Amino acid sequence: MKRRFFSFLSAVVVAFMSFAQIPDNAIFSWVSPDGTVQEIGGTVVEVNGTDAAKPRVNYANGGYYTICLNGKKGNINDAAGETTATHALITLDQALQEGDSIYVTAYRNKGDESKKSSIYFLYENGTEVNDDTEYPDIAIEGQAPATHGYLVPTEAAGSKTIKLSRNSASTNLFITQFVIVRQAAEEEVKTDYTDAIVNADLSTTDAWNTEGTKGISGGMVKVGSQAVYDFSQTITLPAGQYKMTAKAVYRYGDNEQAEYDAILAGTDTHKAKLYAETATKKYEANVQNRYEGASDTDYAAGNGSVTINGKFVPNSSAAVQAWFNADQYVNELVFNVCEDGQVKIGITTVGGIAGDYGNIGAWTLTRLGVKRNK
Repeated sequence: MKRRFFSFLSAVVVAFMSFAQIPDNAIFSWVSPDGTVQEIGGTVVEVNGTDAAKPRVNYANGGYYTICLNGKKGNINDAAGETTATHALITLDQALQEGDSIYVTAYRNKGDESKKSSIYFLYENGTEVNDDTEYPDIAIEGQAPATHGYLVPTEAAGSKTIKLSRNSASTNLFITQFVIVRQAAEEEVKTDYTDAIVNADLSTTDAWNTEGTKGISGGMVKVGSQAVYDFSQTITLPAGQYKMTAKAVYRYGDNEQAEYDAILAGTDTHKAKLYAETATKKYEANVQNRYEGASDTDYAAGNGSVTINGKFVPNSSAAVQAWFNADQYVNELVFNVCEDGQVKIGITTVGGIAGDYGNIGAWTLTRLGVKRNK
């Protein structure tokens, strides 16, 4: 049975990789700059091709020699389709490992922006990745092939084959280069990256952009009514998948009953967002509203807490701090970094309302599941 995997990672645009720039740590590459295929670490073949005179691997198009993805994903992800549907099959000399990265240079050639195309990956063990990242259309003036990076899912580790097709898209996709790289060996793997965040415990204002907030006091940031702010800093991280946490809470309006009624009515009360932003992708998660931390326990012992619907919630900064101290209102965000580089992290409010309020506390950062081979 195939296992579907919808990766947190949408493809991340990286610098264009020319034909000559095959990384030293590549475990597989395919390129055909002049019509002569150059393969390292495996092979690519067309499966179930419909025209023997025009094979879709080393396919000439638009001045390039390519892997042409003209079959759709729906045609290869079942037993019948695997024996009849056209797709590209990559067979690797080495099994994939967690932490491997894939770089694909590709383009469309339709001359119509409405005709989209992206990649569908089907790994040997049944793991599927439906990616929705689009590639440029070289038939449109000013556009050229682009390179996108993908992290190999944890679930795909051990696979030695990858099937490629287009992701139910409306036009063919042409791949000029396909490279898989492996991280360099390390004796020790660091997982706690909280120290990459300057002043993660908010003991001082160092490194944080506090403009628009009421500043940092007592390890907490306070945000007033309808404040326009971007509490953030830019950090540098090695490639990998990360989980970031921030203690934070957002009060929707200035009246407990009105806030509660809005929640019951289905109003979106999540105006504050926790985010991580790379050069090309922004990951976001809702900051919890007060009632997502409502408790039978009064963590503030009556010092600034109120009750609504029989539950205690904080209604002062001192009470929020008591909830934070009890590890309540811990917000999480998972994001991916394909290449060593800068990531902007922060919390901001989008479309706040009169009387709203926010509090932000300590942060943590953990690197997830990236293994290195010795």
